[in-house]
Amino acid sequence: MATSKITQPGRTGDKARGRKNKNPHENPSSRDLLDALTESAFLIDTDGIFLEVNDTLTDRLGKKRGELIGKSCFEFISGEFADSRIQLTRQAIEEKRPVRVADLRDGKYLDTNVCPMFGPDGSVDRLVVFIKDITSWKRSEHELMLINRVAAILLTRDGSRMYSDILSILLDE
Repeated sequence: MATSKITQPGRTGDKARGRKNKNPHENPSSRDLLDALTESAFLIDTDGIFLEVNDTLTDRLGKKRGELIGKSCFEFISGEFADSRIQLTRQAIEEKRPVRVADLRDGKYLDTNVCPMFGPDGSVDRLVVFIKDITSWKRSEHELMLINRVAAILLTRDGSRMYSDILSILLDE
C-alpha cells in the first residue's frame, strides 16, 4: 500500500526544503510547481538555458540548483543524445505543441515531454520539460511479452518440443 506524507499548510510537499508560501491563497511559483513533481522537471528558454529546475533533477544530476540555472541544459547530456534533444526542442517551438519521445539512454528508458509556453505575443518563449524514468515499466512490459510467448508455446506445442521452444525464447532474450 502506497503512503504519502502530508505536510504543513502552505508547503508544496516533502521536497519543498522548508520553503513556505507566505499566503496559502497566493499562486504557487514555477519552482513550487516543479518541485511538486516526483520526476525530473525544468523550465528552459528557447535556447535551452535553464530558468528553473526541480529538486529531482538536481538530485539526479548531482548538481546544486545554482550550478544549473543560466546554463544550457544540453551541456549535461552527451553528444548524439544532446542533438536529438535539441531537435525535440526545436520541434516543440516550431509546431507550437507538446512533443513526446521515449528512448533508451545509459541503460535507462526515459519518457521525455517538451511542452511550449507562450508569451503575450503568442510566440513560444519558454518550454517546460518533464523526464520520467520508465525503465521498470519497460522491463515489466518485456517480461510480460516473454510470458505470453511461453504461454503460447504451452498451449500449441506437444510435450516433446515444448522444452526446446521455451529454451530458445529465453536464450534469444
